[in-house]
Amino acid sequence: MKNREQAHWTELRYDYYISGRRLFFDGLFTSGILLLSYAIEVGFKALISEYKTNEIQKGFKACKNSHDLLALKKFMDSWEIGEELTVSEDFLRYITLNFNRYPKQITESQKEWANEIGSMPIGIDYLIYFDNLIIQINKEIIRKTNSVDCNIVLKALNDIQGIESRIFFHQNINARECINSTLQAMTGRNQSIEIIKNVLNNEDLMFYQGFETFLAIGLGNDDKIIEQSNANNFRLPNKENSVWRN
Repeated sequence: MKNREQAHWTELRYDYYISGRRLFFDGLFTSGILLLSYAIEVGFKALISEYKTNEIQKGFKACKNSHDLLALKKFMDSWEIGEELTVSEDFLRYITLNFNRYPKQITESQKEWANEIGSMPIGIDYLIYFDNLIIQINKEIIRKTNSVDCNIVLKALNDIQGIESRIFFHQNINARECINSTLQAMTGRNQSIEIIKNVLNNEDLMFYQGFETFLAIGLGNDDKIIEQSNANNFRLPNKENSVWRN
């Protein structure tokens, strides 16, 4: 992928992700899911675009305009693209059914939800699964491109004193776990690294006081929280008893 194209994909992923997180913490979950879903869609498509074989690109052309993330992931799996991504089919289906832009789509999704699980599950604590998958995609794109310039964590660190960075890192355990490795990759190539380290040493990025809404993840062991938030653990509720399916 050309550098200009890389920059475009990365900018889109970052902007959609920041905007979606902002809306979630403001309690605007329906709009927030839409933008977070765009961030995942852009991430999937950026990753697919890195594979240049004619067969893959021909298949990608057929689904390039699709917003069906479950179908996109199945296409990726068929070509072993993003093989280290771990995400449940339930979560991709949850995203796809919430990824609505038009009245007809919304009505059809609501009917499908009603038939299968009763009511549409939505709320602030669903954000951790989006965080986890988006950071997983970010790692996979960096691995495939071998370019730190595709790293949205790096982009957030470069804006460490700005509001966007605060939104990015606010209660985002999955992103914070990437900070040290990102700083190591920046060593010797970024003149702002000492400024970034000083801000990190003096300020807690975990909580941004501009938000009144907080996740119920607590302050437990970070590794355990990351494991619990893995998008592969997501299960849709069961209509009969309204509990998570095993």
